[in-house]
Amino acid sequence: MWCWKVYQLKLKKRKIPLNTIVIQFETEADDRTLLKERTLQFESDEKPEKLIVDGVHYWKDYHLKIQIFID
Repeated sequence: MWCWKVYQLKLKKRKIPLNTIVIQFETEADDRTLLKERTLQFESDEKPEKLIVDGVHYWKDYHLKIQIFID
């Protein structure tokens, strides 16, 4: 599973944080790769220069239990 930590919209003089994720769903590509599509909402009347996605990483559940002993 891919996870994103920070979304920002870069304008000429400032950055705007993500307001909300409106729609999110998973689809399968022709090669059976799992894709996650999201519609992101930002509050701004200005035209953005770019979208900043920071902190992208891959996360996989292993469903394993381990014991960690604390002295």
